[in-house]
Amino acid sequence: MPAITDGGVGRRIAYYRHVVRPKMTQQELANAACVALGTIRKIERGERGVTHDTLQAIADALVVDPARLRHDRAPAHSQARDALPALSAAIAAYGLPRRRAGAADRRSAFRSRHSCAVEARRPVHVSSVTSQTCWPS
Repeated sequence: MPAITDGGVGRRIAYYRHVVRPKMTQQELANAACVALGTIRKIERGERGVTHDTLQAIADALVVDPARLRHDRAPAHSQARDALPALSAAIAAYGLPRRRAGAADRRSAFRSRHSCAVEARRPVHVSSVTSQTCWPS
């Protein structure tokens, strides 16, 4: 397998090793990833490339996604942009209303609900009950 020789991988490994709680030493990372201590040191210094299998083992030991350690990943904004059509289709499938309620619509709906709540708190006499409902139209 080709090795990733970008020095940024080593810096990212060292970063995540320090961010993990509790912090991991190079020896602890080497033990957890079943990799030699010298290999971890050389990778972090950028003196040695890292194979995909070794990167996967290190990522598993650090409990991070291997893509976070690789330099060749796509920027997050393009990943989000690529997901927008699928998200739009999923939202459209729910049949949400296309028109967003304006502030006036929200106020009138609130007043209707509020008047229902106020009406519900009043004592009701049997003779005053009518067929009129208290729900907004």
